[in-house]
Amino acid sequence: MERIIYCQAPASTEKDTQRTMEAQLTQRARALIAAHFTQLLEIDPDEGARWMGPVTDLMEAAHTAYCEAACIDDVGNPLSFRALVAMACLCLHVRPPRNPRSRACKAASRKGVRRASLLSRYRLRLRLGLQANLLAGMVARGRGVHH
Repeated sequence: MERIIYCQAPASTEKDTQRTMEAQLTQRARALIAAHFTQLLEIDPDEGARWMGPVTDLMEAAHTAYCEAACIDDVGNPLSFRALVAMACLCLHVRPPRNPRSRACKAASRKGVRRASLLSRYRLRLRLGLQANLLAGMVARGRGVHH
């Protein structure tokens, strides 16, 4: 007697496909934010560049880079969130907030018409096929710039 084995493939619903696509979009946006944040850290403080965007956006970007382990030290260990904040604030002539982690968490949970989270704005741009560096647009370069 022959044995028959039935293998049921998992049913892929439209909702599961949509969830997977949204998760991939979020991951791409997070990776892009982290990459753009690391570019900010390469700015020489003597260059005179200044952060002109909301400090909350900068803290959200720093936290995303921290979570993605985008920046490592000489030994290969991921930099701490506080170190990333200190480096970004030094490069961009921003006074570090007293509680940067709280600012980053509040930024990530922003909802509403006035100001969406940085992640939401990056996701929207990716959905539209745009990959422009939003963080670079918030930096004014040159010695004559005053904050």
